[in-house]
Amino acid sequence: MQALAYANQIISEDAFQLSDTIYFITTPADTFFEEYPPITFLNLDLLEPIKPPKGYFYAVIASDVRANLHDKSPKLYTVPTSATLTQYLEAVADVLLYAVEIGKKPILYNAFDSTQLNDKRLLDRLLNDWIATVSGILIFLSKDMTIHYQQSSRNTKQTLYTNELPNHTFLKISYLKDISNKDIFRLYKPVAMRSSSNSNLYDDLFYANLSDDETIYVNLNPIATQTSEFYENLNLTHIPLLNVGGLLKGTKRDFDAAKNILLKYVALEYSLSVLSSPKITQLTIDENLFPDHEINDKLDDGQGVLIGVLDTQNIQINHPLLMTADGASRLEYIFDEVTNTEIFNPEISSQIPIQEDITTLTMGTSLLLLANGYDNPQSATNFLPKATYIAAKIAPASPGIQRVYGGEYNEHATLIEDVLICFTKLIEYAAKVNKPLVLCLQYGSNICSHDGTSLLERILNQYAGLSGVTIICTVGAEGDKRHHKRNYTQDISNTSIMITKPHTNIVGIMWTMYPGGVNASLTSRLTGETYSLNEPQIYAVGNGKLYVKGKRISANNGAINVMFRLENFDTGEYIINNDLDHPETGILDFWLAEESLNGSSYLKNSDAFITITSMSNTSNIICVGAYNPATLTITRESGRGYTRAGNILPTCVIDAVDILVPLNKLQSAKLNGPSVALGLMAGEAAGIYSILLKKKVSYLPNTPVMSYWLSANLTQIPTTEYPNERQGYGIYTLQNLKNWLLVNGIINSNEGGFINEF
Repeated sequence: MQALAYANQIISEDAFQLSDTIYFITTPADTFFEEYPPITFLNLDLLEPIKPPKGYFYAVIASDVRANLHDKSPKLYTVPTSATLTQYLEAVADVLLYAVEIGKKPILYNAFDSTQLNDKRLLDRLLNDWIATVSGILIFLSKDMTIHYQQSSRNTKQTLYTNELPNHTFLKISYLKDISNKDIFRLYKPVAMRSSSNSNLYDDLFYANLSDDETIYVNLNPIATQTSEFYENLNLTHIPLLNVGGLLKGTKRDFDAAKNILLKYVALEYSLSVLSSPKITQLTIDENLFPDHEINDKLDDGQGVLIGVLDTQNIQINHPLLMTADGASRLEYIFDEVTNTEIFNPEISSQIPIQEDITTLTMGTSLLLLANGYDNPQSATNFLPKATYIAAKIAPASPGIQRVYGGEYNEHATLIEDVLICFTKLIEYAAKVNKPLVLCLQYGSNICSHDGTSLLERILNQYAGLSGVTIICTVGAEGDKRHHKRNYTQDISNTSIMITKPHTNIVGIMWTMYPGGVNASLTSRLTGETYSLNEPQIYAVGNGKLYVKGKRISANNGAINVMFRLENFDTGEYIINNDLDHPETGILDFWLAEESLNGSSYLKNSDAFITITSMSNTSNIICVGAYNPATLTITRESGRGYTRAGNILPTCVIDAVDILVPLNKLQSAKLNGPSVALGLMAGEAAGIYSILLKKKVSYLPNTPVMSYWLSANLTQIPTTEYPNERQGYGIYTLQNLKNWLLVNGIINSNEGGFINEF
């Protein structure tokens, strides 16, 4: 067939009639086809063997396919790279003739950018009448599009447009069974981008994707009024912090309604962070750790010192070590953030539910038992029989917030705002009763800058600077989860997200180190489709969606970051491509959400460094890791330093493997996990405070000073260079601390518990 033309009547005896209005003839009816500009077709990498729906077959018109075709690949019709309209229509006709021959409907992908087609009504009618004759569908590539859409023109009723290449386009359709053309069009309906609008308080796609009924926090800036009544008139709750600003709480709808009033009072960006905590694993054994006689080889007894913890669950107040000899609770104060109530001793015993099973420890209870220690030679840390405790039952983050900012739902995840609210209450109580306070903070996040510069981390830094307050954090358990990768690049680099389970929700973030710009995109390894990460957008990707926050310059540290969310993606490899637009060498860091929020993906060729979660990256906080003396190294899951900016973390490490805690007089538990180190170090800090209280010093150490005391005499392995990303400045032991205190005249040589007087 040398030429094709469109006609509505027989104009040659040799014409082949395909329908009432379409005839094939050997010479063109006019010059329409000859004058049409050439069409540039794509040369594809591969065509996957994807099974079409029943009654259909896949076909592709392209310049060529580089990889060899599988016998079940879509039927390929090749044309020159720069093809005439006649050559293109000949290929279309071949597809239609084949459809008639085999009695199936074609789903025909045209591998060229449809913007090349001039707006010719005759051509529209030609293509649509032809494809309608065999009840097929035409699919055109439109690179300018960011989502799939259905062309609504009355002249293109059989046509779909997409920004995806054939593999993913066909893969998406292949999930349908016993379909009609209507089903395919319904599948390709546009994904409406829920972008930030003028009515939103923040011009932020992730913020815009929160439900209007979602209760959220917004950070106030330093010039904001602190008058609660002002915000109450806006239907918002003002939550003051410790002389360092405050928070607002309310529904997103109320925040948006007050946009014009609030803009000058709120933080520049909405950077919500979902926090989770690494688990403490427990193995119950039949062993009694309660001694028959008192042993006095510890540091001090903890008298006059408070140890504070946070947990989404109740403290098991009836544990023997958390009670006095006469049966009273050793907890002085509990703040329940969920109900916004404060409970003081002695009401704690009557208002907190007694748990019958205390052999399965909650996180908060475990931390208190680890900090408390026990009077037994097997314990290598302090014993604090006279310390008392305070706790906050912290509110969990809502499912809606976790879906947008966290990933998979975790019932124990919380927000950094909730941490600050609870810490504020605990510090205020400690100040009221005039006692030093050691706070345990097990929470952290991967979706952060990993340099401690966020607004709320800086506020936490100020809390750590208070006299008589020590805040201790954990390194987290991301060291072996393959959720971080650093790229050193002078131009182009990439990293791959490997998704191992379908129907999941994965949040990731990328941060740049040096000034200058970067362009980023995400490409499916299977289909070859590429999606820009530069601008806020929502893409339909297979059966899922890709939410992109777009490139942002952080108001906290001036670095470019890109946050994205992969919802309901197919399993496989997704490549993040980066192209620096400045000549200097760049550093790009990628993180996926931590395992408790993301157990279904990892980064290919990942590294274990810079895996200490947020909060612990704050400069004034003590960050402690879990050390295994049997292997002379940290535990496998422990997060590694340094910070993204190169600040030294962790502070130190402590033996935290198979640590025993008493359960009752018949059983004990072996505890493991990075948070075990946190609880143990809290007890050591409380011992120092106890000594200093007996010495009646004028000013009690804040967190940075306490950090110096605890790390002044660390053990360092001779063959290892210090500081390093795994062990920080070295390995803490109680005996080393006692030796340092003895050398410096703080305790005498008789026993650790006896101190010299001024």
